[in-house]
Amino acid sequence: MEGKNLEAVKNTADNFKSILPKDKLSGQDIKNFTKSLFKINDNNFEKQFIPSTNGNWTGEPGNSKWIPDPSYVPQNTQTNPEQKTIKEIFQPYGIDGITFKNFEPDFTPIAKESFKIKNFSEQRNKNFKQGDLQLAIKMGVSPEEAKAYRKEHKLTYHERSDMKTLDLVPIDAHGAIPHKGGIAKCKELIEKKGNES
Repeated sequence: MEGKNLEAVKNTADNFKSILPKDKLSGQDIKNFTKSLFKINDNNFEKQFIPSTNGNWTGEPGNSKWIPDPSYVPQNTQTNPEQKTIKEIFQPYGIDGITFKNFEPDFTPIAKESFKIKNFSEQRNKNFKQGDLQLAIKMGVSPEEAKAYRKEHKLTYHERSDMKTLDLVPIDAHGAIPHKGGIAKCKELIEKKGNES
């Protein structure tokens, strides 16, 4: 058995060597070459962040409505500490699913408020501070009171991929839907910019 595993590793290494360019490579060339081997289609990358189990799409995945299995219990204990089923989570909001467009969920049907912010950051707490400031102005209270209100009413901000908009949404519904939002987009752009340097 060990001999077979060793032979498989040797064959894999030989196969890898056969696809390497014959010319000498710089460190950057090697980095670019390695990235090209593992490069994935952008759509496939996006699809990694949309729901694929415990429910069904009404059309094209990532560009239609995702309807989770009503009996499914989302396992994130931070957003679903009471271990409610999807039906129990969605029922108060009158929804049975969330529509996606371009692989991004649209939480506006259940959003209590939506705010535009100016200095979007990959640091969630900075975005939330800006959201709480706008919520405070709308409510006529201090930002600390707005934050306390948000926490007391179990609300969170969904940071949209436009990196400008925050939707104030119920934390349990937000946490029940796998997705990629503004933070991931911001980090992606920062990484891309770093790789171009």
